[in-house]
Amino acid sequence: MKSIVILLFLLFPVVAAAQDQPDMGKMMEALQEMQQCMATVDQEELRIFEQEAEEMEAMLQSLCQQGKRDQAQKEAIKFGKKTMKNPTLIKMQKCGEMAQGFVPEGAIEGMNDSFDPSKNHVCDDFD
Repeated sequence: MKSIVILLFLLFPVVAAAQDQPDMGKMMEALQEMQQCMATVDQEELRIFEQEAEEMEAMLQSLCQQGKRDQAQKEAIKFGKKTMKNPTLIKMQKCGEMAQGFVPEGAIEGMNDSFDPSKNHVCDDFD
């Protein structure tokens, strides 16, 4: 439920911007389908993932503070690979794709930024 509310708040600017667009009915239908899809996401699995992510963040921050940058980077990459295979997150991503094409350019800027370990270091996020 919490994730649905967060997602709806993220998409609120999309709905507001669409009020002037002739395809608002189609967009509202797509958003409703997305909401129904999100309602099928296993909330317990999502809660477990959120807890794991919080624990990972704390561990990474600790490693970075101890100067163990290489180990932190390896752990972050390992967790990222595990995350990409998480069925709950994959389902949420598919639900989000239902609104694709109706989202105005820049409305959810930065949401699809990918982490490139060759250009970014996880410890730089904690500085």
